[in-house]
Amino acid sequence: MLRFYLTITCLWAIGCTATAQNQSIEVKRPQLVVGVVVDQMRWDYLYRFLPYFGEGGFKRLLHHGYRFEQTYFPYTPSLTAAGHASIYTGAYPAFHGIVGNSWYERATESRVYCTSDSTVQPKGGSNAGGKMSPVHLMSNTVGDELRLFSGFKSRVFGLAIKDRGAILPAGRSANGAFWFDDSTGHMVSSSYYYDALPEWVQQFNQQRLTDSLIQHPWIPLIKDLDLPVSAQDAKHKRPLMKGMPAIFPHTVQYTSREGYKKFRYLPAANTYTVQFAEWLLKNEQLGKKGQTDLLCISFSATDYAGHEFGPQSPEVADMYIRLDRDLARLFEFLDQHAGAGEYLVFLTADHAAPYSPSYLSENNISAGGINFYGMDRRVDQFLQEKFGVPGLLVDYYGFQFFLNNKKIDSLKIPRDEVYDALIDFLLQMPEVVHAIPLKRLHQAVLPGVYKDMIAAGYYQRRSGDIQIILKPSYIDYKPEGTEHGTLFNYDTRVPLIWYGWQIPAGKTFRRAHVTDIAPTLSQMLYIDTPGAAAGEVLAELMQP
Repeated sequence: MLRFYLTITCLWAIGCTATAQNQSIEVKRPQLVVGVVVDQMRWDYLYRFLPYFGEGGFKRLLHHGYRFEQTYFPYTPSLTAAGHASIYTGAYPAFHGIVGNSWYERATESRVYCTSDSTVQPKGGSNAGGKMSPVHLMSNTVGDELRLFSGFKSRVFGLAIKDRGAILPAGRSANGAFWFDDSTGHMVSSSYYYDALPEWVQQFNQQRLTDSLIQHPWIPLIKDLDLPVSAQDAKHKRPLMKGMPAIFPHTVQYTSREGYKKFRYLPAANTYTVQFAEWLLKNEQLGKKGQTDLLCISFSATDYAGHEFGPQSPEVADMYIRLDRDLARLFEFLDQHAGAGEYLVFLTADHAAPYSPSYLSENNISAGGINFYGMDRRVDQFLQEKFGVPGLLVDYYGFQFFLNNKKIDSLKIPRDEVYDALIDFLLQMPEVVHAIPLKRLHQAVLPGVYKDMIAAGYYQRRSGDIQIILKPSYIDYKPEGTEHGTLFNYDTRVPLIWYGWQIPAGKTFRRAHVTDIAPTLSQMLYIDTPGAAAGEVLAELMQP
């Protein structure tokens, strides 16, 4: 009898413990998540410009957030559209389909821009800048999963100066995406999202903030930056305005031909982005309607200036010093809007970039440039002379040559014969270290890590036939300024910092990937991971 009562007592205790554990399970989510992507931000900028940062921007993230010091893109090409798509889908270009900013579409036999959509109409801007949507994005984003989980009650928005920096992060089911229109100097959208541009966006545009910002010359905040004299030399930079020297100060203006295009290159464009973000947060009341909302912000001016002047330039240094102030303003607004510690932020980049090859070579470092975009006729001419037929090359983009396989097959020329001839021709160029037929990638004599990166960026319908790899620090354009898109560390290593809601302060030096962001955010929000995501949860952020 005693044994019976003891057994009953133990079972009762176990049941009570299980009940208590079940009752203690409580899912908490932040009301607001803000994803910040800084276009073309190298990881080392966090520390190179650290002495010039205030306490409220990057230092706030560094001191109080959790940073992954070894974060990389696990694929190539390292380009803007692919980067933004991978961050928010957690997928490789092989599965989200955004293999570059543009590509040659096999089905239509034409060049396609990553967010172009002829079926939609512009809202608030020109036809050229407004007929955009995420129609080419094949994988769900974390925002799409959030919308599905909440029965579409959670709201998701994207904004950037670049259309691709706003549209792709927000995903296919977003409530809205907004980007800058060069012809009007306004923030615009398309009929994919709206029947008419929201009234609050029209009110923002009516302020004509672009006009007030563009009239001020770009003058360095700190005149005596600790930079080598050679880094400031105009010969390593591209002129911002035709006929003007590539030195401070810079003055840009509206022109009838380009509209407000050069506004994109100014730090003021980042300030404008923050101003619009504040307007959006306030008017849409993000984070205040009972469900978790997501705002995807991309700062685009950093990329435009990086291309023009190069990472070593005083312009890029000043750009980040000013961006630091813009971030401080954004975080202060979020403190008031959502409450300090009540919102979640992550900051990363869509790719990085190498120093200007002209600057590197001047300092005895192997570097250079070769413009394949200007060589397509030369390549096609070689193929015509070799095989007696014109038009065997149909396109070149992102270190890949696209061949007219239909014509090759119709002429009964073995494809491998054409591929091998082109490869031999390309390898005669000293800048090219590898030329690889992508359908024979597995046979390439190449380290496995690089094969995997190329394979992760390959989507048969949109990728080329021959992949080239240049020498390290060689870019596919002029040696002044900079370009990106390679599989090397200077293009693929980026910052990753998490801050705010339930994020511990700290850092790790283990290797992480940008494709880990979407799975991690999904776990933090207790929603499903985007279907094609290849990343892993960053477990360091899950500690109580």
